Amino acid sequence: MSGVPFDPAAIRALAAILNETGLTEIEIAEQDRRIRIKRGPAPAQRVSLPHGPPPEG
Repeated sequence: MSGVPFDPAAIRALAAILNETGLTEIEIAEQDRRIRIKRGPAPAQRVSLPHGPPPEG
């Protein structure tokens, strides 16, 4: 990797493209630099199930 970082605004713009288009990954190559932005799976949602009635007896 070269010593020149990518512009943070450009990285945010690529992340916005992922959200807008539904893509899961974008990779850009520029001379000797390359950046890949990849969206991971959505976090699992916790579902709380209602408890049944108490046992009789």
